[in-house]
Amino acid sequence: MGARPTIQYCGIDPLMQSSQAEERQAPAAEPVVRKLAALTAGRYRGGRLMSVVLPLALTALATSILLLAVDFHDPASTSRAAMGVALLIAVFVRQATMIVDLDRTVHHRERQLAVMGEVVAALNTTSNVGSTLRAVLARIVTGLGADAGAVWLPDSADRKKMVLVEQIGLPDPERGAELLALVERAAHGQHASATTHRGTIPGQEASLPAAELMTVRIGRRAEDQGFLTVVKSSGSFDGPDQDLLSAIGSDIAGTLRSIRLIDAAHHLADRDPITELFNHRYAVQQLYREIERHQRAGITMTVLMLDLDNFKLFNDTYGHPAGDEVLRQVGGILRNSFRDTDTVARYGGDEFIVLLPETTLDQAVMCAKRFQDKLCRSTIAAGDSDKIPLFTCCGIASFPNDSEEVLELIAIADANLYAAKSQGKGFISTRALEAEDSFGDVEGFDLLRSLVIAVDNKDRYTRQHSEEVTQYALEIAEAMGHDPEYLRTIHISGLLHDLGKIGVPERVLKKPGKLTPDEIAVMNQHPVIGAMIVGSMPGMEEVVLGVRHHHERYDGKGYPDGLAGEKIPLIARIIAVGDVFSALTTHRPYRKAFSTAEALDIMEKGLGTQFDPEIGRVFIRLKRDEIREDCERPMPLLEREPAAVG
Repeated sequence: MGARPTIQYCGIDPLMQSSQAEERQAPAAEPVVRKLAALTAGRYRGGRLMSVVLPLALTALATSILLLAVDFHDPASTSRAAMGVALLIAVFVRQATMIVDLDRTVHHRERQLAVMGEVVAALNTTSNVGSTLRAVLARIVTGLGADAGAVWLPDSADRKKMVLVEQIGLPDPERGAELLALVERAAHGQHASATTHRGTIPGQEASLPAAELMTVRIGRRAEDQGFLTVVKSSGSFDGPDQDLLSAIGSDIAGTLRSIRLIDAAHHLADRDPITELFNHRYAVQQLYREIERHQRAGITMTVLMLDLDNFKLFNDTYGHPAGDEVLRQVGGILRNSFRDTDTVARYGGDEFIVLLPETTLDQAVMCAKRFQDKLCRSTIAAGDSDKIPLFTCCGIASFPNDSEEVLELIAIADANLYAAKSQGKGFISTRALEAEDSFGDVEGFDLLRSLVIAVDNKDRYTRQHSEEVTQYALEIAEAMGHDPEYLRTIHISGLLHDLGKIGVPERVLKKPGKLTPDEIAVMNQHPVIGAMIVGSMPGMEEVVLGVRHHHERYDGKGYPDGLAGEKIPLIARIIAVGDVFSALTTHRPYRKAFSTAEALDIMEKGLGTQFDPEIGRVFIRLKRDEIREDCERPMPLLEREPAAVG
């Protein structure tokens, strides 16, 4: 026979590519079977000698007695003696024939026992189906004196479709579909019994023009049904061969079920049941393996820790089934955002971990940003109509730069995640740093600084928002020509303008959806609460005006006092412009951020109604000038993205 072709396992049940390649110790079935075969053969051979010698001796003895008792002069006596000798010879021939038949039967049994011993050993040696079937098929073809053999199993994508998963000796395996059609017809309606076909083998006419094909079904259950076929070009299969193949088919089915159960157990042990990502246990074990590999190779890898913003509040608001749906969607986005060689796992609760082999810190940052961009473009439906955008923060740690220890590397990534969360939604942190004191060189406000930190711990968005509003308000005041003392007042008022949110319930402040009218009324009290707190400090009279009135509208439809036009303090009118622009360009729990150009267009429509038209035009001009400068600035040449980023 020609060289055995290589079979590719494409589209086969995942158990065909079982990742558990560890060898299982073979039971004592093989030596037991071999000893049984040897013992049976030994006893038979000893008994066969006696069964031949004893009848021959008895026949000779009886013949001698008859001949001695015969009176050859008496025709009748001679005739009776001849008949007796003939009878004795017939008995001897019959006994010899039975011995030959028994010898043939025992030979078949010896061969069956030997083949079964080898098959049992092969089925119990490995948990990988591919190598198991190869070993079993080789022993069957050799043991039955066949020329070729093949195994078909259901396709993983279509269980009704059979796929050639292993073959030995088929001259043209690419035409296996033609042979399969014959196999399915031959085995139609059969379960345990083997069926045979004699004649031309479809698809193999060139090398097997006339042969006998024997087929048995593998298993009765839908999940492990298949076909086991052997082909013999000369001679034929007999009853014992059919019995043997039927028994092997049943054993293969049992082994497939066992391997499937083992794989399912591994899957349950390594996977998170909600997201189908790897779980905490697997991620830590895999990180140990990756660290060991990267230490040997002397290369860099990174660890990402990701956290969903306000997930607990989302669960409390919409229920745990909606929260599970969020986790599933984030898991799917994570799975599609990274390479097949990366390990993506749910670390616990609303935290995820990603192991990036052979990846530098800069490449990891690019990967994290790419994932956050995909996540920002995704929304989920909450309740009947609310569309909720999803946001995460990310912490990154690098091996070996940050640490060479597994648990310490995870701890650093987690600390960096906390640092990212302290800065607001969507931030990526590569090292844990103390948060910068937003008051800069403003002195004498330890109490207010403590209150701002308390609000920051309650709602990360507030601190980022307050810093942005302060920056925008200072830009406006500088462009309008105000003196440094007034800029200092705006600086303090901008940082403290949302201080009153410390009195707003967290369920309202961080609700991942639109507020009800009652919740809006509660939220609208924060300027009053903030003004009361700041007003208790001496020398803060001008600052209080910005805190209390930054939500007033130029047309008088704002809150809390409904002031209009010039009656709104100047500091409040300046802060109001920066406050709205920051809110429009920041992701919120109930909507995504607008671009700078979109936000400026919206604000332009509010000149004279929501904003002071003069102050609004100053700010819009400043920002559009920045956009124009960015567009006119030459683009730097970008290096090709590293291959490791994938």
